[in-house]
Amino acid sequence: MNMPVRRVTKADVAKFANVSHMTVTRALTGSGSISAETKERVLNACRKLGYTPDLVARSLCARKSRILGLLTRPLAQSYFARMISSVEQRSRSLGYHVLMAQVTDGGPSILSNIQSLFGRRVDGLLIAGISLPEDAAVYLENSRIPTVFMDSPGDGDDFVFVGTNDREGGYQAAKYLVKQGHGRLAFIAGYPESYTSKERICGYRTALLEHGIEACDEDIFYTNYQMDGGYKAAEAMLSSGRGYTALLCGNDYVAVGAAACIRHHGFQIPKDFALIGFSGDELGEYSAP
Repeated sequence: MNMPVRRVTKADVAKFANVSHMTVTRALTGSGSISAETKERVLNACRKLGYTPDLVARSLCARKSRILGLLTRPLAQSYFARMISSVEQRSRSLGYHVLMAQVTDGGPSILSNIQSLFGRRVDGLLIAGISLPEDAAVYLENSRIPTVFMDSPGDGDDFVFVGTNDREGGYQAAKYLVKQGHGRLAFIAGYPESYTSKERICGYRTALLEHGIEACDEDIFYTNYQMDGGYKAAEAMLSSGRGYTALLCGNDYVAVGAAACIRHHGFQIPKDFALIGFSGDELGEYSAP
């Protein structure tokens, strides 16, 4: 019969390094006064014995898990992948770990994902690119867990938001196209309920109205934020017969898909069609018009 493997304890490390239990604690946590030589002796003992701190026990004592929850959409785009990579690196430098949950179509609800993360005693929550339904928003507000929204803000004064100025981006892009002489501008946006879509469309409309151009609902085409969505939306745009000469896209993935469709129909970019993406993905930088 296999005997259970005994876990190396802090007492084992103290005995091996010939120091007190408190000295081991100070060496591992960076608290208190301890010489560099003693600290290295303790760390060397940890390496030789294969000691791993019991993070669960430590979190119970400190009443902090040092874990941050991260709720996001599937990482199909490099924009979110880069964002989350930065979050993970910065969190690690501050002594935190990141526990991620992805919201998928047909999977657990947003509320269920949040409850699952909270069940693991996260110290804070980061939400990337997700607009909360009412049940999740109410639950989150009542929880009083520190929360930061990225890319799309949450409702309520207690939430912190970090993101780009999407309205200004839509405004500047449309303004540039108008100044280049384009009077028929289409916009391929993301999901209709998306915060970023709404903000960018608002900026786009403002720029058109400032230059005396009617901002029609028929000039806005909604799709997902993927290349296939950009291609299909561009098909609908070209089939509308509204004589567009310029196209503003919700992100670079949409722009690449739309550009492929435009070329497929025999048009050249930018000779026949001006096109602007959004978000500065590497995909856009390495894609030829």
